[in-house]
Amino acid sequence: MTMTSIGDASQYFVSRRNNTDIKSRLNTLTQELSTGLATDMSRHLGADRPRLAALDRSLMLLDRYAQAGQDAAQTLSMMQTTLGLMEDTRASMSSALVAVGEGSTGLQVDQGAQVARQGFETIVQSLNTRLGDRALFAGTATGSAAVASPAEMLTSLKAAVAGALSPSDVAAAVDAWFDDPAGGFATSGFLGQSGTPIVRPIGPGQSATIDVTANDPGIRDLLKAAAMAALAGQDGPPLALNDKVRLLTLARDRMFSVAQPLTSIQARLGAVEESIETAKANQAAQRTLFTTARNDLAQADPFDTAAHLQQVQVQLETHYTVTARLSRLTLAEYLR
Repeated sequence: MTMTSIGDASQYFVSRRNNTDIKSRLNTLTQELSTGLATDMSRHLGADRPRLAALDRSLMLLDRYAQAGQDAAQTLSMMQTTLGLMEDTRASMSSALVAVGEGSTGLQVDQGAQVARQGFETIVQSLNTRLGDRALFAGTATGSAAVASPAEMLTSLKAAVAGALSPSDVAAAVDAWFDDPAGGFATSGFLGQSGTPIVRPIGPGQSATIDVTANDPGIRDLLKAAAMAALAGQDGPPLALNDKVRLLTLARDRMFSVAQPLTSIQARLGAVEESIETAKANQAAQRTLFTTARNDLAQADPFDTAAHLQQVQVQLETHYTVTARLSRLTLAEYLR
């Protein structure tokens, strides 16, 4: 009969390995009992593993939609803030030009034109607002500025109105510069891309479309009015004082009329903001549903876990008892 013996060193390592295995199982069961979740999902779920994977994918997609929606919401919020600043600038310019009328002095005309120039600069700078590394009003060309600098545009406009002999001539030249699809503002003023709107996915089958750019007709009309008023000063043609007054009056009236288009632009963006909020609410409800279903699948049976934990505790105590007894089985102890 063949006998297999285990030496003292081998016995030590076997005992140590068994001790480690039992402690590992004890820690696993303790964690499952405290968290309520199974640690070995493959063993716990068995044939239900595809369901858990599907729920995890759904939750991951919701996270991506939530991030995209958050980015779009931040962009829209900043655009609304910028449009609000532009509206405040429009209101300030129009209020300042109300004081200009028949009998106004050259100084008053120059002051009105200076207010308009400053307003034009403020509007242009607002249109070049960026969120991080993205230009807000440049359309899909987010890496570039939306519009050229105020000085560059006013220099081009000054050349365009150089031959104007009356306020109506100046207005016509300014309109032509801003509205020409093959020149003027389209080529040297607007630096973005307005052909394709920005589309951000915010949910399954849902997207947020941002189509407001610096080339929007309402924004161009505001730029026209501010530029016309600025050209009544030293940047414009050498008109008579009365003609400059009429030019400022014409620009002021346009500033009043452009208030509604600006409000309409803000309303368009507001509608997109509302769709994002609706999508966020729907996704929150879906997340709750999916998370609950996932937790139900991953949940460990507390009674079964407690029973196994008690068994392992007994096994560990037995292991310690046996190990202690084996440690005393020496020849000297036997002969004593």
